This record gives sequence, C-alpha cells and structure tokens, in this order.
Amino acid sequence: MTKRQLIARLEADRHKLFLMARAMMGNEHDALDMISETACRAYKKAHTLKDDAAAGAWLATVLVNCCRGELRKRKPQAELDIDQLSVPDETGRVDARAMVESLPSEYRAIVLMRYYSDMRPPEIA
Repeated sequence: MTKRQLIARLEADRHKLFLMARAMMGNEHDALDMISETACRAYKKAHTLKDDAAAGAWLATVLVNCCRGELRKRKPQAELDIDQLSVPDETGRVDARAMVESLPSEYRAIVLMRYYSDMRPPEIA
C-alpha cells in the first residue's frame, strides 16, 4: 500500500476509527490522540501491507493496539462483575453502552471491531 492510498483510507474511515477510539478511551481528547498515534504508526508501516483490501481491518487493529497500549500504561482494569452488568435500570432497560465500556480492554476491543468496524471474526483474529 502506498502512503497516498493509506492517507485516503484514513480519511475514508476516520469516523469509524474515531467512534472505536472514543469507545475504548472513554473521551474525545484521548480518542483523537489515539487516532494521531494510529496514523503515525500506520504511515511508517504502510509498505508492509500487501493486501490493499485488508487496509480497513489493518487500521482498526493498529488503532486497537494503540488504545490498549495506552490503557495498559495508565492503570489496571477493575475486575468485571458479571452480575452488575445485567442489572436493568428503573425503566427495565439494560444500558448496552455501559456494559461494553465496563468490559476489560481486550474484550471491549473485540466487540468494537465486530460492531463498529463490521469486521468478521477471521479479520478480528
């Protein structure tokens, strides 16, 4: 993949990447930092990508790795309390966003790649 093709792909996927980064990082500021880090890393390694059709999945993986690395530096994740995840609120609804955000980063990354980036299991793997 050429660097021009990479830039075009980043531009085309920017909204999807931002949504993934914001969901993983928890706020817009950190998400934008991770998008920048992803762009830098991908730009340096663009020549290693052989299949241009896999560029979207590759960028999502680079983004997830950037986010996970940053989250590892910050603090350890709290233990996941399964009982707490499925408790409905006073209206009887379960907040799916809160459930996803409460997942440990490695599980959250898988959910985000599947549902935000529409990646198939072989691409995620």
